[in-house]
Amino acid sequence: MYGRPDMLLAGSDSGSEGVWYCDIECQRQKISDGFTNWMANEPNNAGPSGTDENCMVMAPGNWKWNDIVCDSYKFPLCEASGEPITLKKGK
Repeated sequence: MYGRPDMLLAGSDSGSEGVWYCDIECQRQKISDGFTNWMANEPNNAGPSGTDENCMVMAPGNWKWNDIVCDSYKFPLCEASGEPITLKKGK
């Protein structure tokens, strides 16, 4: 079994380092303008070998946010309209 993996959220600071946005219902919203729930000392952009951490995950258990390298494999947390969706791996 996989245990309790982190869940990929719609947050990213890939447009401007340190400025986090979340795409909700196709509308870009600045995260710092509302609720935040970062783990202690996060976001820290401290990926392996100096790799940028521009994607956001939520850890089950404490439900806190962390920044990670976008190429990391995580389970997406999705909101859907009830219509079937297809998830494709890509950048």
